[in-house]
Amino acid sequence: MKRQNAPALDEILFYIVAPIVAIIVGTPLAVAYLLITGVTLLVWAGLATGAGLLAGLWAVLRLALSAWRAAASPRRQPRPVLIHRFYEPQPARLMLVADAGWFVVWRVLRRLRRIVTASARFWVARGRAYAELAREPKANLWDYIFSVWLYGSAAGQWIGAGLHFGAAAATGALLAAVGTLILLAGALASSLVMLLLGAFNSLQGALYRIYFRCPNCHAQMRIPVVICPTCDRRHTRLWPSVYGVFYHTCACGQRLPTLDLLGRRQLVQRCPVCDGVLNEAIGRATNLHIPIVGGPSAGKTHYLVATVRELIERYAPAHHLTITMPDVQHRRDYEASARLLRRGQQLRKTPIEQDSNTRAFNLQIKRRWHPVPTLLYLYDGAGEYYTSQDSAQQQVYYRYVNGLILIVDPFAIPAVYAEYAPRLRAEGETLAVNPQEPLSGIYERMIETLEVHYSLRRGVRFPHPIAVVLTKADAFDLDERIGAAAARRLLAESAVIRSEAEAINGLVEHFLLSYGEGNFVRNLRAQFSAVRFFSCSSTGRIIRPGDYSSLQPARVLEPLLWLMAQNNVLPMTRMAPDSITTNEARPSPGIQTTS
Repeated sequence: MKRQNAPALDEILFYIVAPIVAIIVGTPLAVAYLLITGVTLLVWAGLATGAGLLAGLWAVLRLALSAWRAAASPRRQPRPVLIHRFYEPQPARLMLVADAGWFVVWRVLRRLRRIVTASARFWVARGRAYAELAREPKANLWDYIFSVWLYGSAAGQWIGAGLHFGAAAATGALLAAVGTLILLAGALASSLVMLLLGAFNSLQGALYRIYFRCPNCHAQMRIPVVICPTCDRRHTRLWPSVYGVFYHTCACGQRLPTLDLLGRRQLVQRCPVCDGVLNEAIGRATNLHIPIVGGPSAGKTHYLVATVRELIERYAPAHHLTITMPDVQHRRDYEASARLLRRGQQLRKTPIEQDSNTRAFNLQIKRRWHPVPTLLYLYDGAGEYYTSQDSAQQQVYYRYVNGLILIVDPFAIPAVYAEYAPRLRAEGETLAVNPQEPLSGIYERMIETLEVHYSLRRGVRFPHPIAVVLTKADAFDLDERIGAAAARRLLAESAVIRSEAEAINGLVEHFLLSYGEGNFVRNLRAQFSAVRFFSCSSTGRIIRPGDYSSLQPARVLEPLLWLMAQNNVLPMTRMAPDSITTNEARPSPGIQTTS
């Protein structure tokens, strides 16, 4: 009997054929749909990644610009802790590679993450919106198909959010790394330039004996305080540093050159100790410090002015030297004193300063074809400074001396004063004489001052030369005994003595020995490596009331020239070669040297 529940043939064919047809027809459609969905996912991911790259670049540029404006703001107070451990803080802006550049990089890195994260969240939110749309009710097949595409788009945007964050962060980090490398390279290059400039200045200073020394308080400094011409701020380290290699930018915005070649010497500079204004030659020339030592009324002031006058008016033109007074007040004082000498008038006695400290008189000497000038410090201390040990030891400039000029008033020697007393009383006040302070006392206090400030031990020779100058050689018959007349006579009698300077050296030494100053001469020879004796007349004649003829000094320049030649500052052209070194006593022939 035939079964009634058996499937019909058409049903069997349907269940067999339908899947086959579905596979044949649906597979390409499914593949195409999946491809479209995948492409959509990749497109959204790519768009998000590209946007991330652009967003990272734009964020870095925007943040860098904002940070740069903040760094350049005068209200910002940088706190470079590490830098201030090695550099004295200055009222100036630090270099880009020392402060602002790092501030920009740090601010970009600190704020970049927040901006990039916010930008990536935008893509996450878009993906969430697509997913919400895909979950809405479906009315037909196409709604299902579209919802699958929406899910693919949402997935692409979610994946793209991560890629966007990574691309933006990578771009920002790369730009920050490039900026960091540029800053490091700039710091290295500027440090190298600073090192070279510092080494050059140090070598030049050591080679030419260039120092910053105040002529008022005699403090030695690394560099003076420079005053900003706009706001009067004090810059204590205006040289190539983290504040600028060639220029420092003051807090007020004024650019200050760090090198003399760029104009630093035109700025006002002050001593960091006494706050005195320093002339522009200080720290830019070979230092030569020469004190003029002597008792009261020895004629030191007349000698100083006469020597400077002779050096400027006669010696410099003949030897192609340019001599200037960089200090305006020094120039005014000298010109006033020179006018008095031309009128035959007495100069004012050196005043005693309240702090018992002698101010230096500066002369700048430039030799033709010589790279560095010489800055001469001449010290004319009041004779009263050498009448007590305390005031003598306050002459702190002795720690720098390169030679000394010891002025000796021959009439202050007791034996000489006793011999010339009647004629001195007849002259009255025309010859200022102070026989109360013995030469040995002044010399002893000078030596004690040298030992204190130059750290010399007793028994060790002072390494610099000393010129002993007997003044007032124009008085009475002294020219016939220790002056030019006696020297010419000795030259005519001796075949060994070769110059007038050598003859005067022997005559003055013999004169001192003859009048009981043998200990003084022997101490000189034992305590100084180079000794030379001179005689001169600082006025050329005795100054008498009513005589206004110009004073014509004689032989005042030779002691200074000899000291400068000893220090290799000027060539010795006016004295014989034998006078350049005098290390031992060499009595002149025909002169007894025993007292």
